[in-house]
Amino acid sequence: MQSTHLELPYILPSQAQKHVTHNEALRRLDACVQLSLASRSLDAPPAQSVEGERFLVADGAAGSWAGQAGRIAVRQDGGWSFLTPRQGWLAFVEDEDRFIARAAAGWIALSDALDGPLGQLGINASADAVNRLALKSAGSLFDHDGAGHRLVLNKASAPDTASILFQEAYSGRAEIGLAGAGGFALKTSADGEQWTEAMRVEGSSGRVTFPKGAGGIAMPIMGNSGSSVSAGQTRFLTPGLNGSGQPAVYVPVPVAGRFRALTCVTGGSPGIGESWTFTLQKLFSDTALTTTIPAGSNQGVDAINEVQFNAQERWCLKMVASPGAANSGNVLFSLLFIPD
Repeated sequence: MQSTHLELPYILPSQAQKHVTHNEALRRLDACVQLSLASRSLDAPPAQSVEGERFLVADGAAGSWAGQAGRIAVRQDGGWSFLTPRQGWLAFVEDEDRFIARAAAGWIALSDALDGPLGQLGINASADAVNRLALKSAGSLFDHDGAGHRLVLNKASAPDTASILFQEAYSGRAEIGLAGAGGFALKTSADGEQWTEAMRVEGSSGRVTFPKGAGGIAMPIMGNSGSSVSAGQTRFLTPGLNGSGQPAVYVPVPVAGRFRALTCVTGGSPGIGESWTFTLQKLFSDTALTTTIPAGSNQGVDAINEVQFNAQERWCLKMVASPGAANSGNVLFSLLFIPD
């Protein structure tokens, strides 16, 4: 008589030499428990092997392994004994450095045996009902398999969220992704409780907005005089507008910030001893941001001075031609506005 699964011999009542049967069962257990196979590629015994070494006999078995293909050969007492693996057995193959599992159709890679939905998976971390996949590591790599690679975050419907949350000590500090039906957004927080939307990209138009302003991002402003400025004239300029009176062309800045990098270019020179002077005005008064195109030149630049504006304060560029200056032709100008 023997056990059903491992075929371990039973000790019978009144049996003589019980130790023989018991030791045989132990030898069998020693061979199949914590199963580690030296190899599964051999179809004949190796030239040298050590006591207890185990092999999965390959197809076409020969020599003292003849007829044992698919069975486990165990080196015992200088000879070979054989075990019949059962469905569900696991083994480690030493020369492949991998685990295999016994399925109904034969041995397969353990990863294939696990093919199917896993409820949770924790890698050096504990997964739970919400974080069903958890990883604790210094890094993670999502590599291509011969071409590109896409990481997909999918949400069920428009009001839901599909985002990446950045935390500090498990408290949220920044979040980027689809939050509700309003498009792609970037939010920040100082405490994980109160959140500020810093950027939004509309899904239909692709229009980018910065609800709290785009501090530090230089916004170029460009324009032209639209017509020539004659000797002794004063002209007030803003993009798309120009005139001889300030109120007609003054425009407000949308947010607080500063103007800098004034550049003015004409088609020619003002003439010997003459000049064209350009000055940024703030609330009808001249500021320090100014440049002059002198005789022999057609360009003026102020790359040093900056002028601070509060939100809704009005500005324009004043151009003054000296009394004997030549007609300027169309004047091109540019500035940088840097929101706070």
